[in-house]
Amino acid sequence: MFVHRLCDYGCFHVPIYPISHHHVRLCRVLYICFSLLSKHTCTRWTFYAFFCIGMASIVWVQTLFFLPVLWVIMRTNILSMSPRNFVASLLGIILPYWFYAGYLVVKGDITILINHFAKIAVFGEPFNLKFLNFSQALTLSFVLVCAVIGIVHFMNQKRNDNIRTRLFYQIFVTIDLLAIVFFFLQPQHYEALLSVMIVTTAPLIAHFFALTRTRITNWMFIILSYSAIIITLFNLWNLLHNYL
Repeated sequence: MFVHRLCDYGCFHVPIYPISHHHVRLCRVLYICFSLLSKHTCTRWTFYAFFCIGMASIVWVQTLFFLPVLWVIMRTNILSMSPRNFVASLLGIILPYWFYAGYLVVKGDITILINHFAKIAVFGEPFNLKFLNFSQALTLSFVLVCAVIGIVHFMNQKRNDNIRTRLFYQIFVTIDLLAIVFFFLQPQHYEALLSVMIVTTAPLIAHFFALTRTRITNWMFIILSYSAIIITLFNLWNLLHNYL
């Protein structure tokens, strides 16, 4: 959690737009989804979880790319997929757009919604990281290092975890890897995808530090903690320098 919060504040190297709070919505979704473990009839919470995703997609429409993976996760990890829950997830996604479309109709500019969905088909140049400044590259590198350490440790030690923990951490690994691949294919979505990576990397690196007791891992904890503090202070200094 300590590293999570430091990474979180450290990524504030740009003005705080609504998309910057994408990680908050994802935390809500994961929290609700975890409470659905093996509950095939709990349609209410399924609706709430996907309602959050629908709200997030209004801000960042590319959120919808994660939908198929989330449905697969419901089937394989959360074990809650059923016809009723699937319909509840669709209704949860649609409801925010129902209200948003109604607002746009009253406003008399429904083309905003059409243009919104058109953005999902807009693709940038893959692997083009030239637009990243030093602060962004530094923060991204730190999160990726933590992700790699956490994923490798989990894959090596997952046999020691109970089944419930293993299912949950497999979700973190899946979404983390998906967000990383998505970023390198479409790096223009850096801000939103970094938020996703922070949310899913934090429990993985926490799992590593909590279950290791060697001198090397103790030094790694110290190095990563101080690195997180330095990156946070550096990004905050850039923020104050550029926008005050």
